Amino acid sequence: MSKITPQEAKQIAEKAYIYGLQQAVFYVARFVFTQLEAAPKYVGVNRLIFNYKPSGPDDREIVTPNATTLYGAGFFDLSEEPLIVELPEIVDRYYSFQAMDQYGDYFFYAGNQFTGREAQQFILVGPNWAGKIPAEFAGTHIVNAPSAAGFMIARIALKSYADAEVKAVNGYQDKIMATPLNQWLENGHQAVPPAQRPKVKGNYAVFPRMPQLVRALVEVQTAMDYFQLLSLALNDPTMTKRTDSLKEVETLTRLARIGLMEGNLFDPAVLDKATRDAMEAGFEAGKQTVKAAVRDGMIPMNGWMVTKDMGNFGTDYLTRAAIADAGWGGPEAKSHVGGFCFVDAEGQKLNGGQRYTLTLDTNNPPPCTEFWSIPIYDIEGYFIDNEINRYTVNSFMVEKGGFYVDDQGQLTFYIQRERPTDPNQVKNWLPAPAGDFRLVARFYGPKAPLIDGSYPMPRPVRV
Repeated sequence: MSKITPQEAKQIAEKAYIYGLQQAVFYVARFVFTQLEAAPKYVGVNRLIFNYKPSGPDDREIVTPNATTLYGAGFFDLSEEPLIVELPEIVDRYYSFQAMDQYGDYFFYAGNQFTGREAQQFILVGPNWAGKIPAEFAGTHIVNAPSAAGFMIARIALKSYADAEVKAVNGYQDKIMATPLNQWLENGHQAVPPAQRPKVKGNYAVFPRMPQLVRALVEVQTAMDYFQLLSLALNDPTMTKRTDSLKEVETLTRLARIGLMEGNLFDPAVLDKATRDAMEAGFEAGKQTVKAAVRDGMIPMNGWMVTKDMGNFGTDYLTRAAIADAGWGGPEAKSHVGGFCFVDAEGQKLNGGQRYTLTLDTNNPPPCTEFWSIPIYDIEGYFIDNEINRYTVNSFMVEKGGFYVDDQGQLTFYIQRERPTDPNQVKNWLPAPAGDFRLVARFYGPKAPLIDGSYPMPRPVRV
């Protein structure tokens, strides 16, 4: 590490937090899915693991989980060979399959909004692979990945929590396959069912504290944890680097001054006290900058904050970091957008010690082609257990008559910890956790007013 003053170290450390939070979360999530064999989500490399039941309070590997879709997710490594993705025919509901690189940029979209509802297959090809692509793949189904490392996620709409509905979605999940090319070829150009494939453990560098960071990483990691994670990401050969961006090159040159560079693993033990203290202060400053961006740096929508076109960050490091903090791996406008709400109509923090109402006009619902949902989380972004096991409200529930709607078409949700005494209010109750909390609205197939923030989304009103 070159000679550097504490003030310079602090400034660069702050920039390093903003630059690399997305990659650090990616690195730990990949560790959980591909290396931590004791983790419930361990599945190995180049495989999907599905949640066959709706998300709940026990799901804490990724912030702001969704209970209105059933997921399949996994990490791929294209450094040695391509990956074949096969999707079934799904004609009766929303579904999507997307893939992103370590920078959080989505480069592949499939599903009813993008590629239709018929059965289809794609080949994901890494940037350094030079083999022969099987003849049956049309050009539109050859996906050139910008990095050998990536995350893939499948979402299928869950219209209710009835056993038959969950089972129907599970049937679709079992037909979504990801198979390495050579195994696909050996199986007669067909997917190999997961039960017939051994799990392949990832072989990525780790440091001793990583198993302690797998839950609520952003909140529990120390400064030195973070810088070690970013160092591992910078030195990971599967995470293909960007070389065509002047801003990227300049940023990495600055980070090298505090020991964060390719070819050098960051070691906190070699830091003198002044530099270490400065980097820890920079880490905290970066964290606060990102938290402020979560609150203030998005598109305002009547008190809600709508995410910008996520999944296409480029060199917008601050927005990228804000999304990594608030909802890693989350939506982008091509498929769906999210809106965050941390405060009530008076600008006060949402808190379980208060009672709130949120009233939707069913004559002017959120304009989207698929569906909407409004889950509630604690301030860290996780579901909290409640007596009626309700963590979200959504348009499917409205369509099925699950809520009380008055004669004027007004649907009022009651957001509070205590169970209401009025039967209609109980029907519309969204239980709140203790302490500060957040609401996160999701809009699938959003129309322009939900993307540009012009829709009059109702705000929670303190009673």
